[in-house]
Amino acid sequence: MNIEDCLEYLVGLRESPVEFTIEKTDHSIMTSIARQTFRETALTDRQFALMKEKLQTYRDQFTNLDWDFDYAVGRLRQPLRTIDRSRWIRIVDDLGSASVYESHKGPFIAIRFTFQKKLISSLEHINKKIGTQPYHYDKINKIKYYEYNEKNLYEIVTAFKDKNFVVDDDILNSYNTMLGFKKEDHVPGIYNFKFLNLHPNCEKELTNELGTLNKENILVFKDRSLKYGLNVPTIESTSILTKNIANRDNTNVFVNSTKWTLDQLVSTLVDLDRFPLVILLDELNPFENLVTSHAAFRNIVTPDQISVQFRLSSENSHGFNEYIKENGINSPVDKNTKVVYTSIDKLNKPLITSDCRPNAAILLESRRVNHKMQPWLNSFDLVMHYDSSSSQFMRFQKQKLTEV
Repeated sequence: MNIEDCLEYLVGLRESPVEFTIEKTDHSIMTSIARQTFRETALTDRQFALMKEKLQTYRDQFTNLDWDFDYAVGRLRQPLRTIDRSRWIRIVDDLGSASVYESHKGPFIAIRFTFQKKLISSLEHINKKIGTQPYHYDKINKIKYYEYNEKNLYEIVTAFKDKNFVVDDDILNSYNTMLGFKKEDHVPGIYNFKFLNLHPNCEKELTNELGTLNKENILVFKDRSLKYGLNVPTIESTSILTKNIANRDNTNVFVNSTKWTLDQLVSTLVDLDRFPLVILLDELNPFENLVTSHAAFRNIVTPDQISVQFRLSSENSHGFNEYIKENGINSPVDKNTKVVYTSIDKLNKPLITSDCRPNAAILLESRRVNHKMQPWLNSFDLVMHYDSSSSQFMRFQKQKLTEV
């Protein structure tokens, strides 16, 4: 009798004179290890120690059968299985024994460790930050290979350097060099209200568009940081909505209409100097959105600065065409236009060929646009989806949508 026998009797893999009972909290792990020994895979030292401890709970069930439990739990059917628990991070030139990948040469960042939940969790966090999975996983040797680049190296070492990994000197040297990297020495941006690492022509363009940089307009420069590829620190604002939009991580922003009114959104657009503005309407039911949005802009822009770029057939107008005429928002689009309404489903050639250069776009219904409109919207550095909930398509692309 040995500890493997005890496990296999307890979980029911071997017939016994009585039916053993096992606690729910122990069932999964003890059954898993018992199946392993039943397939003649030896225990590791840690499994042996853990099973000796857990089996004590069931001692009486074995001794009631006159089995020598104390003797059995100390004996092994097979010698302990040796596990290589080494942890290391190295730079390698190829994928080792993975012959199917022989044509894929490195360098690669290789990470080696045996299974541990905390380490797996750290690895999943790395994958999210770098936006990719390991290039290859060697299941036999427990090695994960990542493409070698500075971002991958930085995130991997940051995650594992304090978790008893042996890290190659070359990797540590590169990592320490990156830790000493200062954005203000290399990255174009605004630091202490000064332009650094920018070409003079870029500084001139920014000043012409946004004015001389100062404390009053720094939020506007932050808002344009995606457009110009600038590093600008997070900027505070008295308006939470303005702050959240200006400090966004990407071009698409979902503005929750149950949280923010159209008047608040318009106020933010004024704060960020986002005119001219394009508003996209669904031609199937545009009237309500036209009326509510026009009411929000009525005190900001004059009728002659608003241009609605499409009409509906008389039988489908339901007041849409009449509202445009009555409110005088049918001016041709030109360099003086501040707000342009156009269809969400059709490119508007008069707008594209005009002197009007929109600074932002609003979808008054969060939805997927067609393949003709999407490239045009991609040219904007700010596209706002104003709705009570983001579309299913946009929810699947969370990395591309900032919610405010």
